[in-house]
Amino acid sequence: MQEIPKVAIIGGGASGIFCAICLLSFGIPVVLFEKNKTLGKKLLATGNGRCNIHNQYTSAKQYQTSSFSTQKIQSILENFNFQAFHKFCQKLGITLTIQEDGRVYPLSNSAKSVLEIFTDFLQNSKHFEICLETEIIDLHQMQGGFLLRNAQEERIYPYV
Repeated sequence: MQEIPKVAIIGGGASGIFCAICLLSFGIPVVLFEKNKTLGKKLLATGNGRCNIHNQYTSAKQYQTSSFSTQKIQSILENFNFQAFHKFCQKLGITLTIQEDGRVYPLSNSAKSVLEIFTDFLQNSKHFEICLETEIIDLHQMQGGFLLRNAQEERIYPYV
């Protein structure tokens, strides 16, 4: 049986945390690097602390990137649409409420409660490693993986 490579995620904000949770739910080991002392610093401020966690009417038109075409972004959004996100949140124990304008908040109206649920999930995952106060300053693709450098050490991670 082939070992599943560990995925390195750089950044412990909302996207990094949610990506880690998704990968871990599929049994993929994750190491998360965050330059701050804690995870989710900006998540706590979203929606004025109420946690504007999603928007029911998200579309490719709301994204600007040179990396993906509008069609590719739309495909990504369709593969993990709002209904899938809503169901995933329910599995985590987060009940959502939808405003008339499509903004989505947790029923608790508390970004702190969402961060606590996310953090608990991560801490209870046996295939999760976190490196706080670790800023990745350089990244190079190598044969068989990536070389991630911070001020203290080098680590190599196979890519998936």
